[in-house]
Amino acid sequence: MNSDPGSLDQRRESRLEVVRQETWRGWAKTLWLMVLAMRPPMWLKPLFLMLVAQSYALHDLPYLGTLLYGLLIVGPLLWGGLYALNAVSDIEDDRLHPVKRYRPLASGDLSPRLAAGVSCLAIAAALLLSMRVNGYFALCVAIMAVKQLLYTLPGIRLKEHSPWDIITGSLFNSSLRFSAGWFMVTTASFPPVLMLVLAESLQMAGFLVNRLMTDYSDGLETKLGYRSTVVRYGQRAVRTRIVLLWGLGLLAFAGLIANRFLLFYPSLLGELPVQALWVLGLLILALPAFAGILGRVNRLSPRQAELYYDLPLVYVLLLAVVLSVILKLYH
Repeated sequence: MNSDPGSLDQRRESRLEVVRQETWRGWAKTLWLMVLAMRPPMWLKPLFLMLVAQSYALHDLPYLGTLLYGLLIVGPLLWGGLYALNAVSDIEDDRLHPVKRYRPLASGDLSPRLAAGVSCLAIAAALLLSMRVNGYFALCVAIMAVKQLLYTLPGIRLKEHSPWDIITGSLFNSSLRFSAGWFMVTTASFPPVLMLVLAESLQMAGFLVNRLMTDYSDGLETKLGYRSTVVRYGQRAVRTRIVLLWGLGLLAFAGLIANRFLLFYPSLLGELPVQALWVLGLLILALPAFAGILGRVNRLSPRQAELYYDLPLVYVLLLAVVLSVILKLYH
């Protein structure tokens, strides 16, 4: 008995459609995993720093297109590529980590070769696009890239050695992000010193907490043979430094508000309207929760640890929006 040709064609087309759908699902999953490896929540760091920098420089809310163009370069392309490249370099170490082992590369869900290729393309695109803005902006982007590559790349990996883990992994990163936002809208002056001290202090405190999280599993960095800051000084000393950095950041913020009245080299040091006390108060309100996390960093569940990485960034972004509105209305 002969088969119906029409029926055979339908079955063949049906199988092809199934293959096409599975292929598209596979590509969509790979794309999603690549985005996750590039750590989207961490793009909030350059966003809120560039937002405040541009608001301060303009005395107004920045043009959204300019802000988003800068964020594209400094966030998804530059830092997204750098974070993913770091994850490629850290695969074996991350597989021993109780939180990071579930991430796309450490879990084996994403190809390291693909991730490395996409990361290099993203970083190269960031460097090329930055040159279209201006030289100051491009210099900020280039320095961030070089610092993080020294922190990350196999054969160098300064993240394993104190104090180079702090110098390459954190020092001046916030200043460079802030300055990148600043130089997108003006090259006639430099960012105010106290704003940079504020950004650096809070960034460094957050970075050290991140290093404690990396050492999460009862001295993981010691077991891996690192000679990092946490290994060298111990968790108690690192916690003390975190508290001191938070204090320095709050003092810098208070100094910016006081300088509104003192007017001591305001163009150099910076100044904020008294209404910025709202932001200072909200920062202080967050300290008990921050201290609670810091006190039990080795006892957090994987889900709680992931929330630590994300929620404070959202909180600080909201503060940046509030501060930018205050600068527009009262500066």
